[in-house]
Amino acid sequence: MANAIHKFRDRDVRRFIRANQQAGIAIAAVELDPNSGRIKIVSKDSNASTELSNPWDEVYAADQKRSA
Repeated sequence: MANAIHKFRDRDVRRFIRANQQAGIAIAAVELDPNSGRIKIVSKDSNASTELSNPWDEVYAADQKRSA
């Protein structure tokens, strides 16, 4: 099955990479699974949390501790 149909195109991968770079994510590797169509970005800082944080989260957490 050398000519199997992929679930994504090259332009999809390029778009995904470009969007991550514009978001400030330093890319170490890109893993592609042609069977499931999964495109996975591995960041250079693998210990970093993938959750987006807000500076006000710290203020909210401190306020919650104070009121408890």
